[in-house]
Amino acid sequence: MAKRTVPGPSFLLVLTLYHAVDDGMLASISAMFPILMEHGGFGLNYETIGLLTSIGLTVTVIFQLFTGRVGDVRDTRLLMTLGILMMGITSFLLTLSWDFISLLSVVLLVRVGASFYHPIGIGWISKKYSGEALDRSMGYQSALGDTGVLVAFLTTGFIAMHWGWRAPFIVWGALNIGAAVLGLAMRYDTNTDVDRRQRGNRASADVPISKVFKGFRFALLPLAISGAAYTITCNFGPLLGTDKFHLQPDIAGLVVALWIGTGVVTAAFYGRISKAIGRKRSLLIAFAGVLVCSLVVGLADNIIVVSIAMAAFGSFLFTTWPGLFSMISDATGKVRQGSIFGIIFAGQIIGGASIAYFAGLAAKVYGISVPFLMICGLSIFPLVIIALSEEPARAGDPSERSPEH
Repeated sequence: MAKRTVPGPSFLLVLTLYHAVDDGMLASISAMFPILMEHGGFGLNYETIGLLTSIGLTVTVIFQLFTGRVGDVRDTRLLMTLGILMMGITSFLLTLSWDFISLLSVVLLVRVGASFYHPIGIGWISKKYSGEALDRSMGYQSALGDTGVLVAFLTTGFIAMHWGWRAPFIVWGALNIGAAVLGLAMRYDTNTDVDRRQRGNRASADVPISKVFKGFRFALLPLAISGAAYTITCNFGPLLGTDKFHLQPDIAGLVVALWIGTGVVTAAFYGRISKAIGRKRSLLIAFAGVLVCSLVVGLADNIIVVSIAMAAFGSFLFTTWPGLFSMISDATGKVRQGSIFGIIFAGQIIGGASIAYFAGLAAKVYGISVPFLMICGLSIFPLVIIALSEEPARAGDPSERSPEH
């Protein structure tokens, strides 16, 4: 009997679980910056936070190019599990940091572990789904994965204030290791046997990347800008609350959690949004919303206005990723998806890495609101690029194919 073409729900469940603990652990570091600044021993300020973030993201860029390529020819399940396990171990190592150099050294190891999930996991989803199922799956993995970021910003400040700065890293270390063990223990249906998948992956890896580059080059700058917006908000959002509005770290984390929470909801409904208005139109609306909302966040002096704008900002920003990923998947024809998304996420992270240090420097000189005004200015570029780009034709939905396909 022929196997079904569309993977079962446990396949997507495992991937979103990995995404949640991976991104949640990274977000806990950002959420801890106000507390680590007060600690004093780490020598953190706006500029050194930007430097730490920029160097860490650069490391992720380098390793993602490698892990994406390896993911095309090796067992993707084991590779992703290895990355999540490394995230857990390095989270525990963060508790041993005592100054800026030791903190930076461990953060670099964290970033190596973080280089596994995104190119391999997103690439795997891209290979398994098409059509409306692809939009739904990209939306679900983005929403459920970013739930980990939401939990991190909701809880990190509270945990650190009550049980010490090491406690959040212990919690996220345990969650990542637990997720790795659970992922290995779960039996989920990918609807391909390992041998056949490996042969297909090797054949795909023989296709020169230059032949498929044209299909995804339109997305590189928009993803870089969205990556910069995400990095700036994660790292300087809590500081905006503590330094400009004099909030406690746990309350400042709640403001950023609003940004993520609305993003999680809208990303979960991305499949319906795309079906109703189309990917291209949804992306134009999303980046226009990012531009307007970041402007309000940067200029407003009322915390209520900023909180509302931050919530709207998240709803727009978090729908850019499933839309762009789905367009890339259809435009590249499912060929060399690990390598392609390795390059794609490298471009996205380069956006965050290149702007992070300058955002920190600008915040140090001109004030903590300036990084958000930088997001506003940068958002003009993806609007122009997407408006001038043609939307790729959607591949057929595998759920509608015959079992013999």
